[in-house]
Amino acid sequence: MKRSRSKLDDKEQESKKERRSAGRIKTPEAQFLGELASQESAKYRLAQGFGVLFAVSLVLQAWALANVFSDMALYQSFSLPLLAIGLFALLLRALSNFGRERICTSASRHIRYGLRSKLVSHLTKLNQLGYE
Repeated sequence: MKRSRSKLDDKEQESKKERRSAGRIKTPEAQFLGELASQESAKYRLAQGFGVLFAVSLVLQAWALANVFSDMALYQSFSLPLLAIGLFALLLRALSNFGRERICTSASRHIRYGLRSKLVSHLTKLNQLGYE
């Protein structure tokens, strides 16, 4: 009985996948741009990681500096370790933003160059066929 259920479940899952993929009609332009973007997918994943690091460091910086300033206002004391944590988070945030921008710029440049080379080769091919 379990075998027949698992086979039915597998068939149902496969049919659901087929229906989902069959429902998505991509234009040739979307397929073309998707191929160009997939070439740089590793860089975009790395950029997402830098974005997460940026967000975490932003929260850490806000927490540390809020504690420093609240201690100064309420208790007239100064917490040097919390200030160091806040400044480290500020530095980490700046470096992660810089890295993310560099990676995204590089990926964008590679996509543009790939697009340009395909366009030039296509236009050259059309010129050889006699289209002007």
